[in-house]
Amino acid sequence: MLVLSACSQRGETATTNTTSGGTEPAAKTSTTQGALNSPLTSPLPKNARGVPTPAPARAAVAGRIVPDPPTSYSIEGVTIFFGTRLPLTPGPDFLVNMSPQTSPKAVLDKEGYFAIADLPPGEYALVIWSPHNSVMIGEKQQPDKVMLMKVSAGQQLDLGALVTKMP
Repeated sequence: MLVLSACSQRGETATTNTTSGGTEPAAKTSTTQGALNSPLTSPLPKNARGVPTPAPARAAVAGRIVPDPPTSYSIEGVTIFFGTRLPLTPGPDFLVNMSPQTSPKAVLDKEGYFAIADLPPGEYALVIWSPHNSVMIGEKQQPDKVMLMKVSAGQQLDLGALVTKMP
């Protein structure tokens, strides 16, 4: 188990629960290593971007990572992990638990798009992890505050563009 960070939220939990039915075709994902490991094995074609159809009893999430500042290197193949929010009792603080081996994840294409179709219901923080450093994605309006998202079974969530530092 790898605990990445403790964050104070002062009792506030920002959740992102916008659903998107969209008219774009569903993106395909492949499950190669079990229910929690289903990164995209190849970039989505331009005409197939959007939120995929969720697997049974799971949620689907899609979005785009936009590096800030812009990078001179390709972000294709970078992995986004869905870290589990663990509350600290007593108090409003929480930890984010994430494991490169077992946490749900998705892989960025060359333009920063990602999608996952079999995310278990729960509350998550997005983490860009590398062996040297990690970054938790911040709120769109408050980048220094960790963005939390709560997903339920059958939900399709489009996060849109997420501007963040890269590890």
